[in-house]
This record gives sequence, structure tokens and C-alpha cells, in this order.
Amino acid sequence: MNTTALTDRLKQARQDDSLIAYESFGNEEQTDLDASQMEFKRVVFHSCQFIHCSFHKSSFYECCMQNCMFEDCQFNDSYWRNTQVLDCKAEGCDFPNSHLKTVTIEASNFRYSNFSSSVLERCCLKNSNFREAWLTDMRINKPLFQQVDFSGADFFKTTLKDIDLSTCILDGIAVSENCAELRGAQIHALQAVEIARILGLKIV
Repeated sequence: MNTTALTDRLKQARQDDSLIAYESFGNEEQTDLDASQMEFKRVVFHSCQFIHCSFHKSSFYECCMQNCMFEDCQFNDSYWRNTQVLDCKAEGCDFPNSHLKTVTIEASNFRYSNFSSSVLERCCLKNSNFREAWLTDMRINKPLFQQVDFSGADFFKTTLKDIDLSTCILDGIAVSENCAELRGAQIHALQAVEIARILGLKIV
């Protein structure tokens, strides 16, 4: 599939006021693409590269993104449902005020990404990098976190009660002064030293 396929489909969808559904886009290389307020359903993106692209207020239903790279892309106010993000890189991308429902993110890099004021509902994050990500003021409901690196991530005003973080890396995470975000979180005994440090306790 040639690199202009997605551009052509976006133009057509805007003209027809329609969604993009049941299609596959591979090896796309797009810069400054405007895909804002678009609706994608059962669309596969494979080995695509997006630079400075806007997906503002776009929706992704039952889609799959595999081996894709997103650089300086905007996903503000986006909606995701039953979608898979596999072996992708979205370092430094913006997702504030987004809603992710039953989304799987696996073997992917979201370092420095911004998910402030977003909702994660029944999402699965596995073997992924969220180092130094902004995860502030989020609502997280019944997630599955496995082997996620949250080192240096900011969880300010994000409640982690009843969330199993026992297989995750929590070194240097940022929380409020009273550490209310961590109350009721499930951690492994080996993580207790790091949590104690965050709480200001001294281990002797």
C-alpha cells in the first residue's frame, strides 16, 4: 500500500462525512497529517510512522496499531475502545482528557507521554515503558498492569487504591505530599523500600 493511501482516505472521509472502517494501512510515513475528529473502526496500522500529526478528538474502535512510531503527535480528547497497541513507540505524545476502554498496550514505549485527566477503564498495560510520563488526575478503573516501568512517572491526584502494581517499577514516582494516591495500592514486598522512601521513611 502506498504512502498516500491514508491521506486519500482521510480526504474522502471528510468529504463524505464518514468513518474509516475495515481497512489496513502499512508502511505509511506521514508528517503534519490532520486526522483530527476522525472515526476509525476495525482499522489496522502496521509499521507506520507519524510525525507532528494531529488525532485530536479522534476515535478508535476495535483497531490495531502494530510496530508504529508516533513522534510529537496529539491525541487530545481522543476515545479508544477494544483497541490494541503492540510494539509501538509514542514517546512524548499527548493524550490529555482521553478515554481508553478495554485497550491493550503491550511492548510499547510511552515515555514522557501525557495522559493527564484521562480515563483508563479495564485496560491492560504489559511490558511497556511509561517512564517519566504524566499520569496526573486520572481515573483508573480495574486495570491490569504487568511489568510496566513507571519510573519517575507523575501520579499526582491519581488514586491507585486496589490497583496491583506488584510487577511494576515504581522508582522515583511523584505523588502528593501526603501520598494519598498510594493508599490501598497493592505492591510487592520488594517494592516496600522504594515506597517507604517516597513516604519519607528511613529504613535502618
